[in-house]
Amino acid sequence: MDLEPSAAALKQCKQSINKLMKKYDQTELTQPVFHYTSVRGACGILESKEFWMTKAIHLNDPSETRYGQQWLIDYAGNYKSNGDSLEHFWSRLPMKLEAAKLATYVTSFSYAGSESKHHWQRYGADNEGVCLEFSPEIAVAFPDSIDSKGIVFTTKLLYGEDEVRPSQVNAIHQIESCIRQCIPTEVSMLSQLDCNLMKSLAVEISILARQLAALIKDPCYEPEDEFRIFYIGEEPEKKFSSGKKNEREHIKASLCWTEKSPLKKIWIGANCNEPGEKSIREKLAPYLAAWDMPVIERLPK
Repeated sequence: MDLEPSAAALKQCKQSINKLMKKYDQTELTQPVFHYTSVRGACGILESKEFWMTKAIHLNDPSETRYGQQWLIDYAGNYKSNGDSLEHFWSRLPMKLEAAKLATYVTSFSYAGSESKHHWQRYGADNEGVCLEFSPEIAVAFPDSIDSKGIVFTTKLLYGEDEVRPSQVNAIHQIESCIRQCIPTEVSMLSQLDCNLMKSLAVEISILARQLAALIKDPCYEPEDEFRIFYIGEEPEKKFSSGKKNEREHIKASLCWTEKSPLKKIWIGANCNEPGEKSIREKLAPYLAAWDMPVIERLPK
């Protein structure tokens, strides 16, 4: 008797996992999103048509991506059955996640609009902050991968038990359904799992698990209307560092659009003085034509 999952079953399982990945890729935005940054950062984005994505371990919230992944590992550790293939799979998931050595990079947008006091307090000091308003098309302007590696996906973050648990549990049940398609359930076949299925599917399942984990933010933090672009996959070769000690790692994601630019407006803070506003307009002016001349507008006081 052939104990190995058939090639057709493995292919079907991979296809199911890829469909599940796409389900959590919320590229169909229905409202504008806003990116707060410094004037220097805005000039860099406008000139290069690139966004910096920061490695998750360097984000302001030290629990970023770890909280959701630990949620998944806890679920795996508590999974009990009658020794079926899923118990065997979940027991090995933490090791597979670690072995995959997946990198996670992030760039953030806000649903909160152009008048978010929290964001202006952080980026608008000393007349050096702006807010870039993008149409929903910004989500599809990002590439599908970086250096032909990993996946780039977009999503709104989830907070708290009411929002997180139904979505996460539903997703896990769908993962389990995918796995059941090609993992043999007989106990006598379980020894074949690691050398067959897990080697074939480890990267896909690990990326999916990390993708689901990335959606979840520790509910002890105050919820924000946040929309994020993630890269998850192998460590890209073209990464670079910033910061006083070059401690922050980044990669670049190049934007591409076929019709109108997704940049609709550039906002200047209400507290910016007249010389500061003039300076900002002069610094941004050389790059506006490539973005279909977005309007620069100062927020009313």
